[in-house]
Amino acid sequence: MDVLAVPADRRKGWYLSLMAPNTKGPTFAWLDPSRLYCNSQALADCVKDLLSPFHNDTIDLVAGIDAMGFILGASVATTLGKGFLAVRKAGHLCVATQSQNYSDYTGTEKTMEVRVDLLKPGMRVLLVDQWIETGGTMKAAVQLLERLGATVVGVAAVAIENTEGGKWLKENYKFSHCIPEELQSHIDQKCLESLKIKLSNTTRIHIPQRKTLSRPGKTELKDVRKFYSGVPPPALTTENPSHELESSHSLFPLRKILTFSLHL
Repeated sequence: MDVLAVPADRRKGWYLSLMAPNTKGPTFAWLDPSRLYCNSQALADCVKDLLSPFHNDTIDLVAGIDAMGFILGASVATTLGKGFLAVRKAGHLCVATQSQNYSDYTGTEKTMEVRVDLLKPGMRVLLVDQWIETGGTMKAAVQLLERLGATVVGVAAVAIENTEGGKWLKENYKFSHCIPEELQSHIDQKCLESLKIKLSNTTRIHIPQRKTLSRPGKTELKDVRKFYSGVPPPALTTENPSHELESSHSLFPLRKILTFSLHL
């Protein structure tokens, strides 16, 4: 897979096909969405989809949850032209903080914290994380910000699973995610193979059609001579797709070279 490739037809959620499956076992999340952040267009389209439900909402600040929520949250904040607040794991901030205990998706008891010198009563905050599975982490972040007087405009993540916690968030807060309705059940059931099949139909990488080579001029004939001398030639015409020229010299169409010779 070419992670940096962009399909000609960017259907909604096309970038989900860039997510990588877990290869390290049950102590890790079953999917890693972070690979899509490596593709600038994928990241931009993901952020656009996340913000779609909030176009008419006033947002003063974006908050992201430690750690992967930092990447997505900061991208959302930049797109909106707003500031970014980091909701940290406990023990990392060297300033006065307010904390909240919670259980993460593995059931591990943890504590998060946020600085207390920023949020003011009525400040409208959009909360962002990479993935909402059990909903425990996001719910704790909501409670923490609200305790400090902020108004949570909504929550956003690449995916929100329909667990008890995920449903609670959807029922009580405005939300956005990137999973099309037809894929939601595959996400909820963590059906990797069926998800792959579904996602394969959402991405169409455009490969240009083969072009007919025009009669060569001096430049093209010079390139052919380079080929015979063992020097790789550049594209024979400016229209020729680069992927056709990446094959080995032994597979380069000899009949095209012979065609050049016949036109001498």
